[in-house]
Amino acid sequence: MGFNISRYQSRIQREFEVEVVTPMFLGGANLSEAELRTPSLKGMIRFWWRATCGIDDIQKLKNKEGKIFGDTSQKAHFSVHIENIYNVKPVSINLPKGQTFPVKKFKVGIIDYLSFGLRDTKKYLRQHYPSGTKFSVNFTFSGEKIEAEVLKAFRSLAHFGGLGAKSRNGFGSLALNDESKPAISMMGPLKLFSSASEDSDFFLTEKSNYSKWEDALSAIGMAYKDARLSLKPDRSYQKRLLLAKPIVQAKGNSNERHAKPYFLHVGKTSTGYYGQILFMPYRYLSGSKAFSEDILRQYQESCKQMNKIIKEKLSGGAK
Repeated sequence: MGFNISRYQSRIQREFEVEVVTPMFLGGANLSEAELRTPSLKGMIRFWWRATCGIDDIQKLKNKEGKIFGDTSQKAHFSVHIENIYNVKPVSINLPKGQTFPVKKFKVGIIDYLSFGLRDTKKYLRQHYPSGTKFSVNFTFSGEKIEAEVLKAFRSLAHFGGLGAKSRNGFGSLALNDESKPAISMMGPLKLFSSASEDSDFFLTEKSNYSKWEDALSAIGMAYKDARLSLKPDRSYQKRLLLAKPIVQAKGNSNERHAKPYFLHVGKTSTGYYGQILFMPYRYLSGSKAFSEDILRQYQESCKQMNKIIKEKLSGGAK
């Protein structure tokens, strides 16, 4: 059988150095142990491709997604690998508390608040990769069009999201040795899943040169916390349940789960750290028996109230 070299001639290889900006709680089967896993990275690239591709038609989105990432009928048209991880070691230490705020007779650190579920009252239950950890990500693409699609999603992950547990709360933020920052097009109708649309918004800390990652995370964490708690000062939780489930303290909380539409992120530049929050809502509960236009309206009103407070707290504008 002859060797078909043509299938390899158009392949493109790219390598990026990645730095962990905020502690990354990325694990495998044993959640208490941190592990850098390529499937987790590829899954998040896929998420950010969906969130930023701008395709409104679900069937068209699935067809194109299958051609890029693979599906039951075809393989992916690119490969990705995490490399140079031999000197990368996870740690089991407590994180700084960041800015504190009063809860009854106690003072709570905002970083403890954002990491709820990863720690008990005294220590963190899971290992993490500390800020400053570095590793390489290598891509191989079948062509330039696939390269452009995947790298836009990868850069979106690095500039707006994160890897691992509590990534929407700002943990697992990354920085690349790459100057390209993708622009997210906030156009089009609200979709069935969390993605950029005309209802999206973006908030940035006024200060862009915090000396520590925990200071930048504190700034956006406090803004998010104040906005969230403003929905219902008492403990009925009904409005807060619209944003994300479950809420552990809420009685009568159902098994239904959905993630919040807010993405907290800490970025790093040559002058220091900054914080940002990306808001990407969706058609709340669409496809569920519990969906109604009234529930959707309540969800949108709650988000609008939160966005108003976040904007007041973070006056940095677009970056």
